[in-house]
Amino acid sequence: MKFSKINKKLIDLYMDSTSEGVFVINSQKEITFVNNRYLEISGLTNKEAIGSVPTSVLNGWHDPGFYIRMWETIESNGFWEDEVWDSNKQKKLYVLNQKIIHFKEGSKNLYLGIVSDITTKLKTLQELQYLEEIDQSTNISNRFFGEKKLKEFLKEKITKVAVILLDVNNFSLIPETFGHVQADLILRDIADRLKSSLNNENIFTFVQDRFVLYFSYSDLEEIETKAFELIDIFHEPFNIKGNDFFLSVNLGISLFRDDGLTPEELIKNADSAMQESRKEEFNTFSFYEPTMNESVVEQFQILSDLRKSIERKELKMVYQPQVDSGLSRTVGAEALIRWDNKERGSVAPSKFIPLAEKKGIITPIGEWVLRNSYTQYKIWEENNIKDTTMSINISGAQFHDKRLLPLIKNIFYNKVDTTMIEFEITESAFVDDIDVALKIMHSLKDMGFKLAIDDFGTGFSSLGYLKKFPIDKLKIDKSFVDHILTDPGDVAIVKTIVTLARYLDLKVIAEGVETIEQKNLIQNLGCSLIQGFYYSKPLDSSDFINFYNQTNIK
Repeated sequence: MKFSKINKKLIDLYMDSTSEGVFVINSQKEITFVNNRYLEISGLTNKEAIGSVPTSVLNGWHDPGFYIRMWETIESNGFWEDEVWDSNKQKKLYVLNQKIIHFKEGSKNLYLGIVSDITTKLKTLQELQYLEEIDQSTNISNRFFGEKKLKEFLKEKITKVAVILLDVNNFSLIPETFGHVQADLILRDIADRLKSSLNNENIFTFVQDRFVLYFSYSDLEEIETKAFELIDIFHEPFNIKGNDFFLSVNLGISLFRDDGLTPEELIKNADSAMQESRKEEFNTFSFYEPTMNESVVEQFQILSDLRKSIERKELKMVYQPQVDSGLSRTVGAEALIRWDNKERGSVAPSKFIPLAEKKGIITPIGEWVLRNSYTQYKIWEENNIKDTTMSINISGAQFHDKRLLPLIKNIFYNKVDTTMIEFEITESAFVDDIDVALKIMHSLKDMGFKLAIDDFGTGFSSLGYLKKFPIDKLKIDKSFVDHILTDPGDVAIVKTIVTLARYLDLKVIAEGVETIEQKNLIQNLGCSLIQGFYYSKPLDSSDFINFYNQTNIK
C-alpha cells in the first residue's frame, strides 16, 4: 500500500506520540520495526530491538504452554489479545496488555504487536507480588522465589535439613496427547497432593514436571518415611477427561551441610541422586553420594563426544555370524555398532547405547547404522553372499520414531532382497502401545522384511500378544545361556522358548553361546541356530566374508 508524503508524516507522527508500544515481527518472531513508546517500555535501544525476539511473544516469563496456545490462536484466528507478564532490559517486571494481529505483505507473513503497560492498573501490590512468586501452571512457588525461601530456611536451621527433588516420569506425554490445559490441571493436582503430604508450604516448582521439597528431620529413617509417603500419593490415579491415568516418580535426596551449603548445591546433588534412582526403577529414591557427580560429569563428556562421533568417523560396524549348528553353515549375521574414540579408545556399547537412547541422540546413530548396513549388504551381494540374513537392531526410541518407516523404505525397499533383512526389536519397545507396535510391524512385513524379538524372556513376554505379532524369530537372551550348564531353571526356560517357537511356527536362535558344552545342550533342546563366541566373535567386513566362505564351502 502506497501513502502520500502527507499521510506518511501523519503515520510517523502517530507512531511517535501514541501511548501504546508498536512492533512488527516476521515469521521467525524477529522484530523488524518498533516505535519510540515500545523502546521506552522495553528499555531497549532501536539497535538492540531490531532483529531480537520479544519475550512477550516467546520464551518469556510464562510457561511454554502459554506461548504455544498464544500462537495457535494467532495462526487460527489471525488475532490474539491478553495480559502478558514480561520484564524490561533492567529486569523489572511489568504487565502488558498485548494484541497480536497477523497480516501479509506480499507473500510474507508478518505480525503487528500493540502493547500497553498496565502494571499500575493492577489492584494491589500484593497481587503483583503473588504473580511474581507463583508458578502459574502449579499454583505454588516458582523456582526463583522458591530458591529464595529455601535459602532463608537454611539460615534459620542450624543443622538437619533434607532437600528432595521429585521428578514425574514421562509427563511430556500428557500435553502432547491431551493439550497444555489438561497438563496444567494435572500439575496443580500433583502440587496439591505434595503440599498435603508435607503439611506446609516448603515446596516449589523447579521446572514443569519437577518439584523441590525441603524439611527439617531428626534422623534418616524420618527422611525415608517421608520419601515413601511422597511416592505413595502417586498410587492414586489422576483423572483426565474421565479417564484414570497413573504416573510414576523418582526422588533424589541431599542433606544440608553433608551435601551442600546453598540451594544450588543441594538441588544439583539431589538431581544427581534422582538420576541414580532412575537406574533402579520407577517409584524409588536415592540419597546423594559424592561419586554420583563424577558419574554425571563422565556421562556428559561421553555424550559430548558421542554427538561428534559420526562426523569424526569414529563409528564402525562389525558382524557376528549366526550359524546353523546342524548344517555347520553361516545363515546370518547380526550387525553391531562399535565406537572407537581417539581419547577413550574402544567404548563398550553397553556404556554409550543406553545413554544415547536416554538423551535422544539414538535416532541419528540408528540412521547411520541403517545406511551402513545397506552398504554392507551390497558388498555381500558383490561377494556372492545372497543366502545370509542381516539382522539389524532397532532401539525402542527408533521404533516409535515416525520417520523410521519412510527411512527404512528409502534405504532398502526395491534396492535389496528385503526378505534377507531382519530387524531385531526388544520386548520393551512395544509394551507401552501394542496397537501402534502392530501397525509398525505389519508395515515392515508388507515391505518383505523379517522381524525378530530380541532378548526374549527378559521383558514383557505376554503369550496373548505374542501370537498377534507378525514376527519370524525369537532370540534367546544371553542371560539364559550363561549358566545353562549348572542352572536347571535356565534349561527349563530355554526348552520352553524352543517349544513355544515350534508351536507358533517361529525360528529360534540362542545368543551368547561360548563353549561346545553350551552349544551341544542348546542344540539337544531343539535350537540349532547359534550365535556367540563359540563360533566367532563379531568380525569386520572382510573377516566376515572370509568366515562365510570357510563355513559355506559347497
